[in-house]
Amino acid sequence: LVGVSWNSHSVWDIQDNYNIGLDDVSCSSTYWSSCIYITSHNCSHSEDIFLNCGQVSVFRLMDSGGATITQGGVNSGLLLADGNTVCDDSFSDNAAAAICRHTG
Repeated sequence: LVGVSWNSHSVWDIQDNYNIGLDDVSCSSTYWSSCIYITSHNCSHSEDIFLNCGQVSVFRLMDSGGATITQGGVNSGLLLADGNTVCDDSFSDNAAAAICRHTG
């Protein structure tokens, strides 16, 4: 998907307010149905995913103050999955695109 980007190794004060909910997210294509992950982790919040994509539903993007981000129809910020952060272990461009595609 064009315009999808992600990074990790950023730290915001609000990250400690959340559990790490997904780790080892690995996708064989840009569709969420191709992804596997585990809900236990061996991560710290410095490994949380920050994602830039379109509309977000199950997944949510937050700014450093904890507000959901929507600017000009584009969401970009800390990635949350069902209220938990997502670790960067095994995360890839396919995973980023799959989440963005899944959230529509």
